[in-house]
Amino acid sequence: VNPFASYLENAALYKANILCAPPSLWVAMISAHPEEVDLSAVKQAYTVGEPISDTEYDIINGFLQSNHASDRLRNMYGMSEINSMATYATDTVRSPVSAGVAVPYSTVVICDHDTLCELPFGKAGEVFIHTPTAMKEYLYDPKETKELFVRDEFGEKWVRTGDLGILERGGELHLLGRINQRFEAPDGSRIYPYMIEAVLLKMPEVSRMKMVNILHDGSPAYAVHVIPKNLSEDPRHLAEKIFDALSKNDAIPFLPRFIKIRDSFPRNQGGKVDMQKLAMEKDGFISK
Repeated sequence: VNPFASYLENAALYKANILCAPPSLWVAMISAHPEEVDLSAVKQAYTVGEPISDTEYDIINGFLQSNHASDRLRNMYGMSEINSMATYATDTVRSPVSAGVAVPYSTVVICDHDTLCELPFGKAGEVFIHTPTAMKEYLYDPKETKELFVRDEFGEKWVRTGDLGILERGGELHLLGRINQRFEAPDGSRIYPYMIEAVLLKMPEVSRMKMVNILHDGSPAYAVHVIPKNLSEDPRHLAEKIFDALSKNDAIPFLPRFIKIRDSFPRNQGGKVDMQKLAMEKDGFISK
């Protein structure tokens, strides 16, 4: 049984009212089940757990609407440690790919990962959450508990999510990835996946991409994995286009060492892209 296809088949069979999955799992399900499926009973459809690109949103939302779901795809954000979602994309959000605005009784701010100082609107940093539903502690793990929580000058407890995001002036949260997925050069400059995505996903040849840290001959580097829209395009020719596009962007302080053109991403048991497997791959790369 293909688990990605069976999810949608069961949703139609049992007339599910609510569907919820990470963006990469949504895309995998749609790829495994491209034919029509009756989702007319679906009144709410969510995406959680990962940042979502405009391309992914269009694929998922288009599939839902063409298969008669009642509502558009909505993004929301939360974590197990707060026992619920922290933000939700209401009908008033300006961007469909934002994670929405804070739910009642919760506050979301962006802070500098190193100094813990709150950052202004529009500045990328770590997402901090204050909510009455935050858990008490990790069982038998005081070290991890201490690293998760921080208290402000008023004694209020905040959850450090480890997620990278931007908060707009209107309160909309845009998720950019995980803080620990960055690559740091010897000179201290940093590259985050969203910086590469901002360039590549605007290219008409690129469908999806992931950036991972790797070791090459014992030295740290970062590699970019790309799924093209046209799988028959020459990989080296596309890689040269990507190197050229990145080199022309002033926001990219240094280029990736390697690019790999592929037709799919490996997935873990939860359906998310398996970043560890990507980081372990050694073959098929094109270097500059």
